Amino acid sequence: MGHLIFILAVVLALSLEAFVVIFRRGVGARLDEKRSRLVMLLSSNIGIFAGFLWPAARDAFFAPFDAFRYLGVAVLLIGSILRALVVLRMGRHFSIDPGVQPGQVLITDGIFRFIRHPAYAGSFLAYLGVAFSMGHPLTTTLMATIPNLGILYRIWVEERILDAVFGQEFRHYCLRSKRIIPFLF
Repeated sequence: MGHLIFILAVVLALSLEAFVVIFRRGVGARLDEKRSRLVMLLSSNIGIFAGFLWPAARDAFFAPFDAFRYLGVAVLLIGSILRALVVLRMGRHFSIDPGVQPGQVLITDGIFRFIRHPAYAGSFLAYLGVAFSMGHPLTTTLMATIPNLGILYRIWVEERILDAVFGQEFRHYCLRSKRIIPFLF
């Protein structure tokens, strides 16, 4: 039963992400530094697939689900839903490419009051949820670490853009908010 629930959660998460990529693409100003999309894509794929290279990890995945693995499924769903809600909140200003669109303002209310990158926080949680659902320490470590390193790189790229565009307003915002974990980081 746990595997079916996990697969349904992954299908929902991928469907929400497809919605983001296909229908909410945006037309953000592109940054000269174009590596961030490649870094995100590579880190996601390496992190997700590297964990299945070891036979013991594959065997562990097919073992019965315990409470920790079900917690992972819940974290996956929470992260995916958070990301989708943030994309809807940003509306036409959301873009999968780093940049700021003409007329865009710095959003600092709602969840943005506490964290500057809630969509990435959702992705971060989703990757952690998948990792926790795997049932093998090496797989969990790889899946929780490698994709999230790509997210941290992307945040660094985006914050450079936001600082260049919004200047002092963005720097003040950074003083009163965290990147992806409220009150911590």
